[in-house]
Amino acid sequence: MNHIEGEISTVVKVTVKNIHLFSDISYQWMRDGKEIEGATSDTYTITFDDYHDPERKILKDIYCKITADADLPDNDRPLEKN
Repeated sequence: MNHIEGEISTVVKVTVKNIHLFSDISYQWMRDGKEIEGATSDTYTITFDDYHDPERKILKDIYCKITADADLPDNDRPLEKN
């Protein structure tokens, strides 16, 4: 059986388009549907724990959940029907 030594370090970054339209943006990185403790920024470094099969570099389901409040100016708000 092969043994991997050292760290696997690939950095993943998410970008929110039109960030100026949002406030209170928060990030939570997830692994297989569960929160990764302490992973709450727009970047995340892939670790050994994120791999199903490190030798073949097959990742688990890693994604970032982003929440934010819309901060739209009055002229950008949708029109209400009367």
